[in-house]
Amino acid sequence: MTKKDGQWVKIPISEIGIEQGQPYLVDDLLNNEKCVWQGEWNYVELNPQTKPTHIFLVNKRLRKENDSDYHK
Repeated sequence: MTKKDGQWVKIPISEIGIEQGQPYLVDDLLNNEKCVWQGEWNYVELNPQTKPTHIFLVNKRLRKENDSDYHK
């Protein structure tokens, strides 16, 4: 891969106890980034120079800003 590329990924949210329409926090463990996702399908982009891969940790409980490490 020599240029950035993106794909849709499916998270089986019902299997991990997340209801459809419920937002959830996704931590990218390799890139130290956090995103709020919603629904089963979400777009992920890879870039060979900056983000050649991702490892996601899905948190089914979305915390509020004041009790979370979301903004660290």
